[in-house]
Amino acid sequence: MQIHNPKLREALSDLHSRWQEMASADGRAEPKPPTQQQILLELAMSEEFSRCVDELNYDRTIAKHFGHFIAAVGIGHFHFQGPQQLLTAVFGSHFCQFESFDTFYLAFESAFYESDLTYSVIAPLEGWLLADEVHDFASNKPLIHFAGSIEIRRLKKDEEHLAQEHELVRKLSTKHATEIYGIVVDFRVPKQLLSAGQSCSPYDESKMNAGFGEAVEAIEESLQIVRTFKEGNVHQSGGLIRIKGPVFEGLTRSWFKALPSPFLQSGRRYSLDSLEELKQLQEFVDAITVAMLRGGKHLITSMRWLSYAVDQERMDDKLIHLLIACEALTQIAGTKNGIPISRKIAASHPEGMQKSVLSNMLDAYQVRNAILHQGDPNYWLEGNSGLGKDFLTVVYLAEAHLRTALKACILEAAQLLIEREGLRYPSAMGE
Repeated sequence: MQIHNPKLREALSDLHSRWQEMASADGRAEPKPPTQQQILLELAMSEEFSRCVDELNYDRTIAKHFGHFIAAVGIGHFHFQGPQQLLTAVFGSHFCQFESFDTFYLAFESAFYESDLTYSVIAPLEGWLLADEVHDFASNKPLIHFAGSIEIRRLKKDEEHLAQEHELVRKLSTKHATEIYGIVVDFRVPKQLLSAGQSCSPYDESKMNAGFGEAVEAIEESLQIVRTFKEGNVHQSGGLIRIKGPVFEGLTRSWFKALPSPFLQSGRRYSLDSLEELKQLQEFVDAITVAMLRGGKHLITSMRWLSYAVDQERMDDKLIHLLIACEALTQIAGTKNGIPISRKIAASHPEGMQKSVLSNMLDAYQVRNAILHQGDPNYWLEGNSGLGKDFLTVVYLAEAHLRTALKACILEAAQLLIEREGLRYPSAMGE
């Protein structure tokens, strides 16, 4: 990324060095480190600060922002009367989020030189249980990459605080549950410089609403992929929306879904038990990305209904959602006995399992019929007690067989495209 103003970069670098000296208690007479307020007051009186003020005023692209309202559509607005206020805000909160000064400066400068604002939509997840090596792997890099800029990563400390403050997560005591992970999606909206009394245009509002809607849909699809890979009660209950970067991210808004019920939270947690399993999950994400390049909408529909099933607290509703997912996957219209659908689900399993899978799926359809027509899932089971199955077992087996068949179909579709058209997985291309 190009540096537009080398003189400003040099001045800010010197001010950053001065700030680091002040933030350290070394060489000071005071026994305690200075407070942030003390540092900012002392910094504002330094020669380096005055030089930065001058360079900011000389930079026409940056200076035109002073005195205006910078509109963040859907969130609020930012207002810096002059460079002094800007520098105080930036040095007061944002340096700790960047690995180096150069990383900070590029983000700082682009906030003014780019015509768009980048919004980040952050959806905290509940229900992760990670092995130590997986948790350590994600300490400074994303856990999973999806298509585009979508990723699952560990939330930063300020993001964790906001997630808890906005009641988007429950505080859990399980191992590593205090480290919050989330699905993160970015989108861009034109930046508006407004005078007092002006408002954003309907076009900008519609563009923000469209971008936010697409981001929420991408979050839902990402969660559906994760749930398809493996069983477990991983959930998200809304999220945060904020501006990305060191200048305009002070305002935050939230959006909500219903929090997962305590019943779901007490069920089996979603575990990633090793780096090898994490690698398999990433490969599965890549396979879906490839499979979607040439259609495969029925696969997305099936994943969506499987995900709906995971959200269900009532087991009868869960089974109905699972069998809708089976119909979407097999592209066979529902029948009363479910024989064609059950056969196709069974055919996606190893040959030695197909007979038992077929039997289990047929049982699931009989129980579904009892739910829909008699209002009691046990109506059919009680008349077939020799099977030795209870209702929970029927539902568990149906979900397991669907997940196996769905994963097999996705991997098969991706492999066919790789062999036929020479496509490659995104992770293999370093994307």
